[in-house]
Amino acid sequence: MATTIYALTCEFDDEIRYVGRTTKSLRERLTRHLWQARKDGEACTRYLSRWIRANGYAITIRALETVEDDGRDAERDWIARLRHDGAALVNTTRGGEGMAPGQYIHSPEHRAAISAANRRRFEDPAARARIGRISRERVIGPEERAARAARATGKRHTAESRAKMSAARKGVPKSPQTREKIAAANRVRAAQRRGVPLDDRTKQKLSAALKGRPKSEETKMRMREAWARRKAVI
Repeated sequence: MATTIYALTCEFDDEIRYVGRTTKSLRERLTRHLWQARKDGEACTRYLSRWIRANGYAITIRALETVEDDGRDAERDWIARLRHDGAALVNTTRGGEGMAPGQYIHSPEHRAAISAANRRRFEDPAARARIGRISRERVIGPEERAARAARATGKRHTAESRAKMSAARKGVPKSPQTREKIAAANRVRAAQRRGVPLDDRTKQKLSAALKGRPKSEETKMRMREAWARRKAVI
């Protein structure tokens, strides 16, 4: 029985990030990996599926070695060799049947290597553009949309997560197209809320957010004019 030891790489940097074994064709095995990543969805914690999705499914496969047995020893040898050489593999086992998936714990150094490899990918503008194009062209079926909605329903980000997301976005310039999209969305929301009274909790949140925030002279003048118009109506 011939077994192929294979490696998965990203099209953008050609770094080996996963090692596996298969008795099927490489094309069939790659197709299965891509299908599994789509099936797992955004909430999945599998390193491999998350890595595939983060790269816009632009993954390639190549053979490392072909052996005439089940390939367990060869797979373990390749994983150990590549990790020793500093490869940021997303494998969650030592290969073969070393342990069940999820029982392998990446060391802090290995997690740092995976993080650095992911950052390098996004430092290349061409790679970012290609990932964005592939993601935009990907068609999400109604079943996956429903599954994502079901997973997200009722979930709330922690205060720590919100603070991290806010810090990451601060100082990042937005293109004129993005600003126009944000303004259009705000106009739609404002139109939908028009005439709908705010509840007490929303009023308190708005009041707390606005307290201590300096206003420009133009804003003050517009507020005075709006207040004068309301008084005239009353």
